[in-house]
Amino acid sequence: MLRINYYISGHGYGHATRSAQLVSALLSASPTTLVTIITTAPSHLFPSSPRVSFIAQEVDSAIIQPQPYTIDAPASFAKLKTFLASTETPEWRAKTADILDQTQCDLVLADAPYPVAWTSAREKGIKSVLVSNFSFDSIFEQLLTYLPAESRGAEKEMVQKIEKLYATYDYIVRLPGYIPFPFADKYWTVEERARRLIDAPLVFRPPRTSRSNVLKLLGIPEEFHEHRVLLVQFGGQIVDATGESTVPQLPDGWICLSSTPVEDPRFFTFPKDVYSPDLVAASNVVLGKIGYGTVSECVGMNKALIYVIRPMFAEEPGLLRYMEENGVCGEISVADYESGNLPFSTVRVLNEYPTAKTYKGLLAPSLVGAGSIEKASKAHGQKEHVDVAEESPRVAQMIGALVVQE
Repeated sequence: MLRINYYISGHGYGHATRSAQLVSALLSASPTTLVTIITTAPSHLFPSSPRVSFIAQEVDSAIIQPQPYTIDAPASFAKLKTFLASTETPEWRAKTADILDQTQCDLVLADAPYPVAWTSAREKGIKSVLVSNFSFDSIFEQLLTYLPAESRGAEKEMVQKIEKLYATYDYIVRLPGYIPFPFADKYWTVEERARRLIDAPLVFRPPRTSRSNVLKLLGIPEEFHEHRVLLVQFGGQIVDATGESTVPQLPDGWICLSSTPVEDPRFFTFPKDVYSPDLVAASNVVLGKIGYGTVSECVGMNKALIYVIRPMFAEEPGLLRYMEENGVCGEISVADYESGNLPFSTVRVLNEYPTAKTYKGLLAPSLVGAGSIEKASKAHGQKEHVDVAEESPRVAQMIGALVVQE
């Protein structure tokens, strides 16, 4: 019997949803595996099973985002300072040690907190594995550049502290779309990195139902079922800098799925708790951010992605590189996004996209303005298609091998 404690960042849903896919694979791999999930993320995101239990516990410090594409660096460091101080108290150490004892933990998995919630695991001989495409030391390291140079001393010390904490992991299972892990480069030798860093294949959440079922469940009239679908994952109705609401401009033959009501007969609302991979599978184009969940699902289901670059998010370059190498994508500016304008400029991105690697699924021409839909559709339709598998079962096997590795 393997008893896993899975510590998952509560920052956003991305860590939780990809971890949920891996939890399902771990349960399927062995009928005796038990998983305790320690997180502040909602439990409904995870598999419902008698072999899965939950402990509501903060495992890291949140990144403060006043908008979907900006970070408040001073506030994020202030929160990190408070959180790290709380983890040094006897109460915290006793509570986290009790969790390990009560669950009879054999293995720690984490996505992607620095190890402060299981500090006694190493003393007990429990292996720990980071499963992620990035670590938060890289996130905070970049946020240092958004602080005044003369006032970075204390913040640099915090970054160095979490680097040292990360270095105590036994292994990294590195997900696609990764960026460098500063702690591994700094504290692990070349030989250690070769042994302790394992590259994983793509993990993404597959759809559970068909496109036609999704459209029916959303109450979309049948006359729209042959239309192409834009899925807005930023939250539907957009509020610009003046506080005015705008919506994406749709060309003929398109409908839009959004999370908030829009007074347009071609816009349809989906519920907040919807299983979002079903929406991705039902769409042709996703308008969203460069996050692991969005990128992995777009690549895995062969959907085009129109995105807004978020310079403050250090993990984006790795994911964007992966999306460009394995999918179809185009950038719009924040100004165009806030105005609802999907401009012609993204046609160039699609037309210059290499055709060697694409994935089987519905054709996904990018929505790049009413006059350029057909051009983008033609560019995408010329590509060869090969299958891509959802590989969480193989990642579960890789993790199982680490448990018995000497």
